[in-house]
Amino acid sequence: MNVQVGRLDAVISIDSTEQRMRQRLLQRDPEDSRPDDTTLAIENRLKTFTTETLPVVKYFDGFKGLLTVVRLILD
Repeated sequence: MNVQVGRLDAVISIDSTEQRMRQRLLQRDPEDSRPDDTTLAIENRLKTFTTETLPVVKYFDGFKGLLTVVRLILD
């Protein structure tokens, strides 16, 4: 059963390299870090993004003008 709750006006995807995201997560300030900010946990998060979230982003890319990709350039 499909029920439409509302209308989607925009989808925003923040894009960065996996290498940069790994670095940022491992270098978080201890006050901001999570207890599971380990190399293994980060790799699992990146795999989950690739298998579960990226297909959704690609789906919305098919709707002209709906997806905006913000490329993150971090030092």
